[in-house]
Amino acid sequence: MYTIILLSHLLLNKIYGLLTVPTGNMPKNGFPAIVFNHGYIPPQEYTSTGYYVAYVDYLARNGFVVFKIDFRGNGNSEGDASGSYFSSAYTIDAISAV
Repeated sequence: MYTIILLSHLLLNKIYGLLTVPTGNMPKNGFPAIVFNHGYIPPQEYTSTGYYVAYVDYLARNGFVVFKIDFRGNGNSEGDASGSYFSSAYTIDAISAV
């Protein structure tokens, strides 16, 4: 099926995310990849593995590598979760994941 790996990267804050990689034979040109950006969930309720499981499962079962990042202040990610309104913070998190 697929393997799930908890990763982190550091730009200004440590940002965590789940990397889901299909198992089996890799296509000649590699697996297609998706950076999955979550929608708004109150940060105190958000968990890395608690939301969007069905979406990531579907994509991984159909041959996509999926990196679902936890925006700053969400899940285990460091920083202030104020990037959803009139701020470029979450955009920076998403771009740095690439």
